[in-house]
Amino acid sequence: MTSFDDVYEIFLFTKVQAYKLNKLTLDNKKATLLIYLRLACSKFINCKQDLSLDLVNKRFNVDLTEREVDIITDFMVISWLKPIILSDELLESRLNTKDFYEYSPANLILQIRTTFSEVEINAKKAMKNYGYSSNFSQLNKK
Repeated sequence: MTSFDDVYEIFLFTKVQAYKLNKLTLDNKKATLLIYLRLACSKFINCKQDLSLDLVNKRFNVDLTEREVDIITDFMVISWLKPIILSDELLESRLNTKDFYEYSPANLILQIRTTFSEVEINAKKAMKNYGYSSNFSQLNKK
């Protein structure tokens, strides 16, 4: 059974540098990560395994492959980035700036949106490839 902590570790140490998230108390951090995990699992629509969460034992009811964990954590990145992109505070403070430098606030917003789009596209591609590979392996068994 794959523990939530195993998935969180991949997310926090290989996918994002979430300084604000790491400043939270352990309970608040895990509650936030659980939200990202639940959203990610709901997006991984063609997973061949049951992604039901055992909230009591804080684990999945199955052993996930590395590929499945990679796809789930990609979807977690999308859930993490979305509120950053849509933040009223970020947009308000950045759009009122009159001076634009090489790394202007407007460019920051553009870069965040570009990153979000790339992560979303890659996660969807990985999910499709995952689905195709399982279909091909079933064909080879016949």
